Amino acid sequence: MKRTVLCVFISSLVLASCGKDGDTTTPGNSGTITATIDGLPVSFNFNAKARHLTVAGSEAINITGYQGTGSSNDIGITIAKTGGVSAGYYSEIKTTTIGKSALNYRDASTGNTYISHESTTFPSTTTVSEITSTSIKGTFSGDIFLLQSGGVSTTKKTITNGTFVVNF
Repeated sequence: MKRTVLCVFISSLVLASCGKDGDTTTPGNSGTITATIDGLPVSFNFNAKARHLTVAGSEAINITGYQGTGSSNDIGITIAKTGGVSAGYYSEIKTTTIGKSALNYRDASTGNTYISHESTTFPSTTTVSEITSTSIKGTFSGDIFLLQSGGVSTTKKTITNGTFVVNF
């Protein structure tokens, strides 16, 4: 179980931190991701898109977006569920009836990465309201914690009002 959680987080981090140089997605035509981070509204609409992948035997979808070109802040949302991702509720706290959700955010100005990590006060969640063969739509929120070389710290950011409408 812990291994699956770790795989979801690692996959989310790896995909969110991939460079944009080889990206063939047309900016502005792929989708939108917006959220409020620590009280400030932010848009991640540059190269906003979703990808299908497999994590520890579960179907997963990774959604990523950037604030702009070059070195800019980026966000990642990963949703995984045995049997496939469908419309519904996903949480970082896995139960037997729902899939797993993870959030990450990279602050380009500091190089800091924040990830979902078993928040006891505001766990990260994602709700998929619509999914088709070409797009996915939903909402997300939760606390994310600073990832450091020694592990995850207690320093956090709070994401609220998160929405996404992106193409595969």
